[in-house]
Amino acid sequence: LQAAGFRIKRIYSAAVVAVLGFLFTLYLNAQADFATNFTNFLLFISYWISPFVGVVLADWSLRGRRADGMRLVNFATLPSGVAGITALVVGFVVSIPFQNSSLGYSWGGPFNYITATYLHGADIAYYVGGIVAAVVYWLMARRAVRQEA
Repeated sequence: LQAAGFRIKRIYSAAVVAVLGFLFTLYLNAQADFATNFTNFLLFISYWISPFVGVVLADWSLRGRRADGMRLVNFATLPSGVAGITALVVGFVVSIPFQNSSLGYSWGGPFNYITATYLHGADIAYYVGGIVAAVVYWLMARRAVRQEA
């Protein structure tokens, strides 16, 4: 919440996250198979990492493969981040059909047939999510990065 720009004290943010985590654990515990549901949850939340890396690498490439650490601490000059969050969400959503998880199999359609049948359950969601997020970010942010330079 703080990284998104909301002015909220860290203790309140931590308390909200702890309560939500506890409620989610109660929900998982009420289901038939806690261990399987929790494993699927952990797999599902790991899928955001690849789109995040795709956005970071695309931004690094757009900026001439240089990083300016001093620029990051000046919050007034940082861009809004709309391109980054959009690319992250799009990359994550597009990767869902390619996941080797229960959600991937429910939403996957023909893509999961390929994953399950021809790839023998190999999970290609990480590659798909990262590549899609990098392309979306590059297309959305290239003009803004050129104007900054």
